[in-house]
Amino acid sequence: MMITADLIWDENLDNDCEVSKDIWEDDTFIDKSYLKVVLPSYDGVDTPIVYHFKLNDDLKINSIKIPTNSIGNLGKFGRLNTCSLEAVSGEPPVLKEIIIKIDERLYDKLALLPKANEKKQYFQIKYNLVNKQSVIHEGNIWGHVCEVVETKPFSQGVIDFSVTDIVLIRSKILSVENKHDRSLVNLQAFHDLSRIPLKCLHYPVERSLLLPEPPFDDDDSIYVFFPFDLLSKLKISSGSFVRLSNSKNSVLVRAFLLQSPNHYAVDGIYTTPFVLAQFDELPLVEVEPVYNNELAFPTASEVVISKVGNVLHTQKRYQELILQKLRYYFLTARRILSNGSLIPITIDSSFDEIILEDIDLDVNTIKSDDDCIVWFVVSNRKFENISNYDPKAEFFVDPKHTKLITSAMENRSLSSNTFNSALKYYGLPGVFHYRPDIFPVVNDIKNVINTHAEANKKVPNLPMILNLSSNVPKVGKASILRSIAIDLSYQFVDIDTLSVVFSSGSSDIATTFLGYLKGKLENLLPFTGNTIILIKHIDHILKKVDQNQDIQQSRQVKALEGDLISFIKSYSRIYPGVVFAFTSASIDNLPEGFRSEIKFDYVVHPPNEKQRRSIIDELLSTSDLFQKYGNRKLRIQCSNEIEISTLSLHSAGLSPYDIQYIISLAVADSLRKCNNYLLWRQNKIKVDMISIQNALEKVRSDYSASIGAPSIPNVTWDDVGGLSSVKDAIMETIDLPLKHPELFGSGLKKRSGILFYGPPGTGKTLLAKAIATNFSLNFFSVKGPELLNMYIGESEANVRRVFQKARDAKPCVIFFDEVDSVAPKRGNQGDSGGVMDRIVSQLLAELDGMSSDGDGVFIIGATNRPDLLDEALLRPGRFDKLIYLGIADTREKQANIMRALTRKFKVSSDINFDELVSDFPFSYTGADFYALCSDAMLKAMTRISKEIDEKVDKYNQDNGTSISIRYWFDHVCSDEDTDVIVKKEDFLNANKELIPSVSQQELEHYKQIRANFEDSK
Repeated sequence: MMITADLIWDENLDNDCEVSKDIWEDDTFIDKSYLKVVLPSYDGVDTPIVYHFKLNDDLKINSIKIPTNSIGNLGKFGRLNTCSLEAVSGEPPVLKEIIIKIDERLYDKLALLPKANEKKQYFQIKYNLVNKQSVIHEGNIWGHVCEVVETKPFSQGVIDFSVTDIVLIRSKILSVENKHDRSLVNLQAFHDLSRIPLKCLHYPVERSLLLPEPPFDDDDSIYVFFPFDLLSKLKISSGSFVRLSNSKNSVLVRAFLLQSPNHYAVDGIYTTPFVLAQFDELPLVEVEPVYNNELAFPTASEVVISKVGNVLHTQKRYQELILQKLRYYFLTARRILSNGSLIPITIDSSFDEIILEDIDLDVNTIKSDDDCIVWFVVSNRKFENISNYDPKAEFFVDPKHTKLITSAMENRSLSSNTFNSALKYYGLPGVFHYRPDIFPVVNDIKNVINTHAEANKKVPNLPMILNLSSNVPKVGKASILRSIAIDLSYQFVDIDTLSVVFSSGSSDIATTFLGYLKGKLENLLPFTGNTIILIKHIDHILKKVDQNQDIQQSRQVKALEGDLISFIKSYSRIYPGVVFAFTSASIDNLPEGFRSEIKFDYVVHPPNEKQRRSIIDELLSTSDLFQKYGNRKLRIQCSNEIEISTLSLHSAGLSPYDIQYIISLAVADSLRKCNNYLLWRQNKIKVDMISIQNALEKVRSDYSASIGAPSIPNVTWDDVGGLSSVKDAIMETIDLPLKHPELFGSGLKKRSGILFYGPPGTGKTLLAKAIATNFSLNFFSVKGPELLNMYIGESEANVRRVFQKARDAKPCVIFFDEVDSVAPKRGNQGDSGGVMDRIVSQLLAELDGMSSDGDGVFIIGATNRPDLLDEALLRPGRFDKLIYLGIADTREKQANIMRALTRKFKVSSDINFDELVSDFPFSYTGADFYALCSDAMLKAMTRISKEIDEKVDKYNQDNGTSISIRYWFDHVCSDEDTDVIVKKEDFLNANKELIPSVSQQELEHYKQIRANFEDSK
């Protein structure tokens, strides 16, 4: 049972808290050693803090004293003075690890202590830590020189000096000292009181944080929170009315103290989206006091509220829901408004219109998971017995006396700062922010739209048509345009041709689609101004006309093409600020007439490594991650061990949608693992690297076929034996450009192609996979028949697709196995269509293109017959590094191959591979050694099975039983009985039966080929 108590802060307490006698003697606290303290929070999530408590007879009734060092972000003034308490049953968990950031001077002194136990003793004595009793929290600050940055596996727990590891991180003292002096750090930021930054609160503020507590019908949308030092400097008391103003607007607000602790920076004042919307983007305001005689506002008898142009306002299915939420907004408080006031209303778009008919206006009934926001604006008001009231002055809206009238839409634009702040404040799904310096396509589209807007001022009626194309689905085409619309304060309309055409079931595509388009836009565009209209999957209804296509279908496409072009030109004349954007798999799929109207075409590729790092970083932002667990709201926090660079590297080829799905899977997995001990986790769920890696592997395995994401093979250098001589050449070609790209910045050409040649079975494919694994590269394996297609031009297109996928998934390796079957000498083929010659030509063109946009893409070919390859492939810039992989020609190489192949075997301790290979011929390839080891393992298993039969027979004889082998395995045998240990005799017997796969004559032939190539290169 929670109780409310007065809160006293004490800088002299170390770790335990103290309670007054009445709390000590309370029935719920008797025989308990620990209690949890819940402070009112500005963070949107309660964070319970557990303390070991003791009695303090001197404390006043119903009070608790807690140490200041247990709380981060704590200022010296304006601290909270109340909290909630509850006794904790059971024993707290023991922490396995505590990570402490300490002052560099103290770190250097502790580093001189020879034993880890001596470091623990220092902390135990210096900070009065009691073994198995003192509770350590993340954020603890000791003596301004130590800060606990992370505790594992929980966010708080007791320390056991025999079990708990203490990890020290060297840091500077300044960042820790200022934790308890935040209120004075940025005092100089307010030297100009006429330009105070106005920012939006991250979450709604709970009533217990309002000091003094306002009336229940007070207008909570006009609250503004001031840091203590600024409130003092302005000589304003908490709870009083003030006026915020700049050169364009003025708003009456109620000022409250921003109590400590809180996570807000002390460089501005914080308010609701309602107040922020009345000012321009990132406003700087002046604060003026308002006296009581200025608050005698009249109550309006009638208020006219207009809809701000938005696509949701035009849809009938949402009208009743929006009106109910608007009524609820006015019923819950006595609002203070003025002409032009913008009012935000959030709704749940999943509500069904039929269900709304039975909904009561009770708060618990209509509260839902809102996912979008609409805006209203006060356009007029009337008063009884008042005729000449100041148009800019405030007035009250009393639900009992004021008549509300909603009118048609008005054209108002909201700044991107207001829009994004409102989404975050109300907990609505956000829009990913594409940084123009990381996503160049965003910057290009922004420049084009801005240029179009400027050109329209001089030459109106210029149609603007964009197309965003990508062969890979879910790469973010729509979200890019949505983000641009928000940044440029454009309205955004999203229309999916698939849902329009298929849901209607009409055979007349042109009439159906254009009718829907007109109905959607005619009621919206007159009230929205600048608007981006996105029409997705246009190539599904507007396809390039094929000569073999049905005549009726061709006529429909041509009719739609002409009507759509006319529609766009007509609406561009009527509404000059409209931008039409389309998405398609490829602009080549569209009819030529329509393509000629498209002014700009942008190909959107899957994000590269830098872009994926930006996406993952934003998705893992702890300030935006929340999870509902029953009636409790949990904060999702990322562990410090998460390596975003590693995740971005291994997610190559994945779309933003796939990355978002990976994060959601990792959060769900972490929630399953952490649903116990939520108190000790402080309602925080930590997402660790293992959960994200498991989610990444699952997405790759589940969707690799559909999204075309290549995988990284699991072959290491340890699996490769006897090929150490080729590693230097590989490192020069691949490792150097990856780790030191600056060396090639002056125009020096990089090698991107390697050709492995030699006898079959010498490890060419294995080495290519090891390269991909060792350098964390993605891996494409291409076989010749996969590229061939019966239709003219499709085989060359397959080659282009392979290289494009590799560019999208870079860093990547394309491995052409048996490349002589893909690129034989031109002119020697007997195929009537000359398809092989065209494939070779296309392959040469793609290899040449690697020098321009192929950074991070490496081509590896493998062949047994390099003499059959087209000679153009072996010229510089293509396969310009030829590496011969021959047989193991020394005992050392043979022994290394045997060690690599038996790395996971259990071999007899008396085996010496250097001696074992002494009788092996020098004609064995790597594949022959693999066969030898496999045969040796099989012989060992056969020998063990015979020994088991003998053991079962002996057991039956000794015990007079007749048990079966299955019973012996289940109840009698030990682990040693079933261990398969490969002995020397197994290898020798396998060697006697092995026939080399390459004859001596063939080896001489390959040596001759090698000599010819090395002489010519």
